[in-house]
Amino acid sequence: MQNGVQVRCVSKRRLGILGGIGLLLSLAFPALASPGPHVGVDREPSTAICGATIRDLHSANPGKADRAYLRLYSAGKLCIPDLLNLATDKSLFAGAATQDPESCEVVMAGTLTVDRVALYLVEGILMGSPTPHFALRLTAGDSEGQDQRFEQAFATYQDWWDSHTEMTLAELRATPHPLHGTHLSWLGDTTARTPQRVSSNLTAIAPWIEVPGSGTPATNPAVCVAQQNPYSWILKPGGPGNTTPYNCFAWGLNCQNDRWIEPNPDVPGNGWKDILRDNGYDPDKAADCAKPACPDGGKALKMVFEVCPGNEDPTDDNWVHAMKQEADGDWTSKNGQGPLYTDIKDCMKFINKFYPPAPGKSNKVLCFCPTTVVVN
Repeated sequence: MQNGVQVRCVSKRRLGILGGIGLLLSLAFPALASPGPHVGVDREPSTAICGATIRDLHSANPGKADRAYLRLYSAGKLCIPDLLNLATDKSLFAGAATQDPESCEVVMAGTLTVDRVALYLVEGILMGSPTPHFALRLTAGDSEGQDQRFEQAFATYQDWWDSHTEMTLAELRATPHPLHGTHLSWLGDTTARTPQRVSSNLTAIAPWIEVPGSGTPATNPAVCVAQQNPYSWILKPGGPGNTTPYNCFAWGLNCQNDRWIEPNPDVPGNGWKDILRDNGYDPDKAADCAKPACPDGGKALKMVFEVCPGNEDPTDDNWVHAMKQEADGDWTSKNGQGPLYTDIKDCMKFINKFYPPAPGKSNKVLCFCPTTVVVN
């Protein structure tokens, strides 16, 4: 999701456990703690090192599984072929090392399978972070399930690896991303390197106003101060004196500028439709986006979804952005952690500039009028 922050809540105890793993690794496995640029060229030692660590990745002991996860990450490119061989491994991963200990998200324990964890590890090795994205989930803007997406992603990463196997780790990280140009992407672009999707460079003067100083950066990674419910978080500001981070969905619903809201489909009852219902909108009754205002004088909400030809159903996975209508019929938009924009007259021009669809996809826009007033 572009300009989105997927957050998860991790206990302080887990934070302490994970925080000390790096030191333990550097003492117990000095050869793996700082992989050089040529790690993985010699395949002979990788069989024993990677094989033993992958066995530990299957451990029912969460601490042991977490240590294995970070050992595999620290091995650099050495264990990538072994990880890609886990494409059909549906064993459950008992650890929590896929979660960023400084961020927060509601996570259903014991639901991640080893195959997904393995591919996420390959992604992390390439990105230079053991937790490279906001969530361990693939998006595609279609109705495919996660199993089908990961099957396709494994094949794509395998083809990419077969073509780049002799490169150093530094060279691998400088090549185009394995998913670049495909319909797949991870949920939330990493901050470790260039985003998977390259935004178009539109230069035309746009008919909108950027509110000076309206950006609300969060810490990197995001730190959860409080969680109101599974789709609403209070995030720590990115610097002293900074405003509490808020995003498009929070602003679009009721001008909320004190929280971060986005669908959390991993928790039942917390998808985009549930959020609209909780805030006084009927998600099953779209309004006419061409009308200047809602019939009862309420402010319309514009939802943007990135869809594929032939399958334009809006889902939690393909939701992209939300905008709020002003009293005069113009629109406003809070672009993630970025600025607040007002007096937007040409919504599609604005959307296509800041939220351009991936190749072969298009932006689907739906508008909704409030049915009741919800005070937050």
